[in-house]
Amino acid sequence: MNIKDIDELVSLFSELPGIGEKSAERIVYAILNKDSETRANMANNIKSLDKIKNCQDCNNLTLEDLCYVCSDEDRESKILCIVDDIKNLILFERNKLFPGKYFILNGLINPLQGIDINDLNLSDLDNIIAKNECTELILALKPSIEGETTSLYLSKKYNDKLKVTKMAQGIPLGAEIEYLDPITLNQAFQDRKEI
Repeated sequence: MNIKDIDELVSLFSELPGIGEKSAERIVYAILNKDSETRANMANNIKSLDKIKNCQDCNNLTLEDLCYVCSDEDRESKILCIVDDIKNLILFERNKLFPGKYFILNGLINPLQGIDINDLNLSDLDNIIAKNECTELILALKPSIEGETTSLYLSKKYNDKLKVTKMAQGIPLGAEIEYLDPITLNQAFQDRKEI
């Protein structure tokens, strides 16, 4: 079609991860078929995202200075779970996996993409460790080369100050061993436990 507003909206939606031009068109035409009140409500909700900011302690999303996790005094504060992005924190919280506090790095060391140590907010991490008098860091980073590189750096940086652990990795429950990649198999052998 050749309507500027529709074309611009399709272009904006197609910039989102996992949405190509055809999917963006379907989304725009689905919105167009909604009544004007629903469209106005959607627009208001998108506009309200401007109020959301990062928690000053952990980088979680919040409307206040501190997010609901950091402001909860009943949470274990001496054990800090380090994640690479907000989606992991949301997953852990949704499944009630960790009763403590978090810190979001907002990335991993990745020289190919120009992300190095200075791009991670490690001075903020140092401040939170000191403020909470942390005794343990749990590294819950992506099981990738970048995640392993970042984990190795963090363990070397903090290992002499506090206990540094990382989540177990290996063969997922119900997986067929023959279909696993060599890195996962190697990790499973390295992380084996006595039964």
